[in-house]
Amino acid sequence: MHHWLQLATRNWRVKPGRTAAILLAVALGVGTVVTVTTIYASVEATIAEQIVENWLGRSHVSIESPHGHWGSVDERLAAQVAKLDEVKEVGVRFKTRMNLLIPPGAGVLPRDAYTGTKERVEIDVVGIDPRVEYDFRSFSKLVGRRIEPGDRHVIILDERLAADLGLAVGDTVKLEAYLDEPPEEVKIIGLMDSRRIAVFQKPTAYMQIDDVQAMRGEPNKVSVIDCIVRKEDPQYIEAAADHVRHLLANRRQGYLVTTATGKLKQLLEAQRATRIMLLLFAFIALLTSFFIIITTMSMGMMERVRQLGTMRCLGMTRRQLAALVYAEVMPLGIIGVLLGLPVGMGLTKLGVAYMPYIAEWVHEPVMSRWGITLAVVGGLVTTFAGATAILLHGANVSPLRAVNPQARADRTGAIFVAAFVGAALLIANALMIDYVPPTAWYNATVVFTSTATLYGGYMLLAPALVIVAGTAALTIAAPLLGIRRKLAQDQMGRAPWRSAGVCWTLMVGLSLIVYFFVRGESITHAWDFPARLAGAFVWTQQPIPLRKLDEVADLPGVGEITPINDVICKIQPKHASILSMLTSQSVFAAGDPDTFLSMAKLDFLQGNLADARAKLKRGGYILMPPEASHSFGYNLGDKVPITIGGKTVEFEVAGVVRSPAMDIAVSYFQADSYMMLASASSVLGTIADLEKYFGIDTISMFLFNVNLPPTEPPAEFKAKEPPVVDSRWLAEHMKAWAGRLPHEQKRLGGAADELGGWPAGGTPRPSPALRRELLRYSRSLRDVKAQWNERTAAQRWELFREWLTIEHVKEYINRPGSEAGSLRRLKQDIDSDIRMATLIISSIPMISLLVASIGVANLMMVNVQSRARQIAILRSIGSTKSQIARLVLVEALVLGLLGSAVGVLLGLHSAAATNALTARLIGINVPWVVPWPRVIGAVLLTW
Repeated sequence: MHHWLQLATRNWRVKPGRTAAILLAVALGVGTVVTVTTIYASVEATIAEQIVENWLGRSHVSIESPHGHWGSVDERLAAQVAKLDEVKEVGVRFKTRMNLLIPPGAGVLPRDAYTGTKERVEIDVVGIDPRVEYDFRSFSKLVGRRIEPGDRHVIILDERLAADLGLAVGDTVKLEAYLDEPPEEVKIIGLMDSRRIAVFQKPTAYMQIDDVQAMRGEPNKVSVIDCIVRKEDPQYIEAAADHVRHLLANRRQGYLVTTATGKLKQLLEAQRATRIMLLLFAFIALLTSFFIIITTMSMGMMERVRQLGTMRCLGMTRRQLAALVYAEVMPLGIIGVLLGLPVGMGLTKLGVAYMPYIAEWVHEPVMSRWGITLAVVGGLVTTFAGATAILLHGANVSPLRAVNPQARADRTGAIFVAAFVGAALLIANALMIDYVPPTAWYNATVVFTSTATLYGGYMLLAPALVIVAGTAALTIAAPLLGIRRKLAQDQMGRAPWRSAGVCWTLMVGLSLIVYFFVRGESITHAWDFPARLAGAFVWTQQPIPLRKLDEVADLPGVGEITPINDVICKIQPKHASILSMLTSQSVFAAGDPDTFLSMAKLDFLQGNLADARAKLKRGGYILMPPEASHSFGYNLGDKVPITIGGKTVEFEVAGVVRSPAMDIAVSYFQADSYMMLASASSVLGTIADLEKYFGIDTISMFLFNVNLPPTEPPAEFKAKEPPVVDSRWLAEHMKAWAGRLPHEQKRLGGAADELGGWPAGGTPRPSPALRRELLRYSRSLRDVKAQWNERTAAQRWELFREWLTIEHVKEYINRPGSEAGSLRRLKQDIDSDIRMATLIISSIPMISLLVASIGVANLMMVNVQSRARQIAILRSIGSTKSQIARLVLVEALVLGLLGSAVGVLLGLHSAAATNALTARLIGINVPWVVPWPRVIGAVLLTW
């Protein structure tokens, strides 16, 4: 041996098993962090893509007519907008109304589902430019193929309309651009689900924009010009929109320029909030890896202490001792870190391969740079910390004691000091949650500090818990396994820190699982889209008395409800402009300031909720959408002259507001052009002002949520195919479902006797009352059948029951032909996406738990090895192998119980702290929901 440092490499050769164990521990620890951050980043990217694709859209700036698709925009403007420095890409669309001629033999379309005549049905045809269209929107659920640049006279038709008409890909249909023009024949190349919220929204079809312009005889007409800007930053988007407005102002073109800033802010806010969760997750995974590395290094602790003590006796200084330990451990750490990167990718591939629901979302893993950096730096730091722990343990033992295989440092009072420090750390964590400014939590250092104080506090409390609770638990457990209590307690008390290490490792792994189980369930329940927008609406052109509101609110199934009355009005613009002339007819939408503002949860671009609510209650105030604010030139505090029925009253603007949830719903149901017309020419006032100033005390719309207790869906809703419905089938199943529809019992009432008396054969002749019920059930099933293959049995049943309630409201107000709509489909899609993401995220900690099990095994091995001489003595005085095994087993069971209990407590504590933090960061009060069956299952798996 040429140099004493060669003792380090000699230890690698003498103890190859220990060397391999350290390499494996570091590689698995680093691999765990890489896997966790990679899968999480991949899921986050997929969620963002789903949100953009399904809910927000890719367009950042849009130029539209204030009349939606009833107006027009000059297509030549697109080339001018494309020259702006901020604009990356420009696309155009032309949406117009046409008639589809019903093919001979197609049957009769349900009139309550479509508008038109027996010979033709009205549809919205969207002309697209296939060269750029798919950069803005993808046709992900398309049956058939997309429209390509060279295609002419082809169409992608609404899937539901095609099914009702018996049409398929490859068939031809005839379209009328105008009633007095000959129809043109087009070929169906694809079928697509065009989501509709109500009958007023026509089925949507897609064609080449040149064909649509030619059929309408308007070669340069489009409905909207969409722009993608170069940076997805709200301020950058607004700056680009200002440049577009300036361009339009110079040309005196009366168009509206809208942005996706509000929707993008929601996405960015959600991403920032989820990134906090990712940081927390990664730091906890790093702590798990830390304990794996530490415990693996502890396996050779006893023999190493003796070796180091002998060297101290021979004159080795503490500095030389440190150099020797680091020279042995750090190269292993570096090699382990390098091995950990491919191990992490391998674990990611295994997770994708053996968890199909992850594979559905993670098609291409997204490598997280900061995750890899965290894994590498964390692996090296934890290896260094592990070596330092070994060094401190050896250096704190005197040379004479070190040569004793049972040598250990004095720990007088250390456990109680640690418990005190742990309690102080938990108090510090609680203070951070309550008092650290919300914006500071987007800093990784703050998140890490919070995680460290929480987990550090529980870890420092663990040794005292082992002594107090562990000793008490052994009093019960030892006799059950036939072991003397004092002997078992002696095993626990000899190495409380090492025993606490077992609890730590179990605690960290289990706390991750419990945390994500609880957080995932809570997030699913707290997703505030349903709270930000009413779930259903009923609108009638014939207003009804305001007193009907209380009666409708008492109907079974009707939850929170707010009334609206929309009245045609004239809004005098602040300054005359082309845009103000285009919006000559406007709408005064009157609501209740309490219930409407509570249900809508609007974003205030000017003003604030508290002031606006108070002003609306006082009377004489209105709210304006940003489009109307731009159209008429009014802002917060301005006086707006509004004329209804020849009387003009001045109202003050109490706020300029937008509804992000409404924006999402509009994008989802492809109702952008309808919304543009409404938002550009409407203001929101109060029903009290409408009555006070204009003598109008009616309402035309109910916005409400449907609240029904969950019931088990019947077998018919679990079938793969939707049922074929006729009067007899409906009558029989109305009876069969009665027990599952308790809110329907009173309504069916007398119809039950008639149903029971129907003959087994022949054609039944229902009474008028029963005929109404059959029609209501039939209409309620219609929308469910249209979505049958996309929904689970529970979702079909939920949607059906909601439509029963909506149809009940329509009939109760004696407006059976009124427009109605449900957002249940959107809510279910969002709920499904969130639950799937939650399931994936909750599954990732299982990897950490499996890796943590290595640390548990290592610690138990250390416990047994440290007592080898004692066990030998017990065997020599007559103890059997079974008794020795039970002695080890009773300790393992008690430590497992303690670790599981603390892990559950820590997971619940983490979830509660994050819920409180979520409320402070984004204003969402997340409910406390604990999925106990899954938590108990995780505990049993861990134990």
